[in-house]
Amino acid sequence: MKGRILFTALMIIAVAGALHSQSDNQPQTRKYNQNYNPAQVAKRLSWQNFKHIKLLQTSIINFGGGDPEVEKLIDQYAEASALYFQGRIDESASLFSENERELLAVAKKLSKKYKEDAEQHLVQGIRMSVKKSIKEQKKSGQKDLVIESCIDKAKSAVLLGNDFYDRYKDATTASPSELIKAIDKYRRAKEYMFIVYGEVETNKENREKFFNQYKKDIEDNKNKIYKSKEKIN
Repeated sequence: MKGRILFTALMIIAVAGALHSQSDNQPQTRKYNQNYNPAQVAKRLSWQNFKHIKLLQTSIINFGGGDPEVEKLIDQYAEASALYFQGRIDESASLFSENERELLAVAKKLSKKYKEDAEQHLVQGIRMSVKKSIKEQKKSGQKDLVIESCIDKAKSAVLLGNDFYDRYKDATTASPSELIKAIDKYRRAKEYMFIVYGEVETNKENREKFFNQYKKDIEDNKNKIYKSKEKIN
């Protein structure tokens, strides 16, 4: 339903763009980049913000402020769309820009959590792998290729995620797209480390306990919203 509302709003903007002039007779506080035409700003951000809300939705519901935070972003987006439809272009561009800043703030908060979780899983997985190797008294140079490959891929994913994160963690005005990329890399790192856990932990009970503990993470890695038994019931 939310997706339909957003899509309808986008279509309204596209049609309204041909019907309304770019002027606004009432003086407004302009909160958008005034190096650009306000109508162009509104049109560009109507598409970009829509995409970023959809990309962040699962992360927000699983690890952020939940449905209320998503609703707040959608409400702000819808209000900016309504302003555009009314021909209040400056106000629309300003509110779309504010919506983008809100998305950036949410993406910064979420990417920080994903970063911490991914790095924690990487360290924990490496420790478990080393302990397993020592216990099995493997000869020097003899490695489990599956575990080694997954750890290497997880390391690379974390490094790439950190590159995106470090460049935009202090940004105040920017698209959230790079931080969304960081979240995706951290997800991949966690995904690889969960494979490592499955390979390292030989005790069935311990393995099931671990994966039950991280059910939400496993679903989130697939970009799916986690639904607990309590919510379902």
